Amino acid sequence: MARHFLEPAPDRILDELVAAGHLTRDEASLARRIPLAEDLTAEADSGGHTDNRPLTALYSTLVALADRIAAERGYERPIRVGAAGGLGTPQSVAAAFSLGAAYVLTGSVNQASVESGLAASGKEMLARAGLADVTMAPAA
Repeated sequence: MARHFLEPAPDRILDELVAAGHLTRDEASLARRIPLAEDLTAEADSGGHTDNRPLTALYSTLVALADRIAAERGYERPIRVGAAGGLGTPQSVAAAFSLGAAYVLTGSVNQASVESGLAASGKEMLARAGLADVTMAPAA
């Protein structure tokens, strides 16, 4: 799936946008030289939805893919790969940056913030939860 976002928009779509007047020919020409996304997030195991992929393996795979496509396409700017999923402590964020992540995104840990609106009892449960207190459940 990531490959599609690391490539430029398909010629057919760009041509249709020019024909409809949504892009100029110059804009379409430039769009053929850049990826759809210049930032890609490796979302590893998380407190919400997950594909059960460890960050170290997923991040490395996406960086290799991004680097290969950028070299093949001759992109002038590198594709930035960030990290998300399981980043609930300062140490885990530091580990993501030590892998080379261009940025990090947090999710479930934000439920414990003042701004979340979660009840104090819920925040207390999150603060006390350990790794062994979490399990996977099927989702639709």
